[in-house]
Amino acid sequence: MTQNEMQAAAKKFASLWLGNGDEKQETQRFWIELLGEVLGIRNPASYIEFEKRVKLSHTSYIDAYIPETKVLIEQKGIKIDLKKAYEQSDGFPQDATESEIVARLFELYEKLTQNR
Repeated sequence: MTQNEMQAAAKKFASLWLGNGDEKQETQRFWIELLGEVLGIRNPASYIEFEKRVKLSHTSYIDAYIPETKVLIEQKGIKIDLKKAYEQSDGFPQDATESEIVARLFELYEKLTQNR
């Protein structure tokens, strides 16, 4: 897929989804279409995992995870506080300050790169 084709596909995708979509009902369709039609990922359904279980102080789920790139996806509606997504994905308390979040991200990065 060329850069121009990706840009055209991204514009079409954005216009189709603008003002549409429901997190609970259409998360999988949204991400599979984005990965396949816009980013050109072959067989996107095997590239992404949905409702991935994470252990915090309790069991929770993130909306999607891309193992190859280690990307966590936690979708929220437009009126939802994004701090909840931090807590669901990384265990950050909802009232964590920005500096606490950055410090925790550095800790996670250090753990990730130690075994390389």
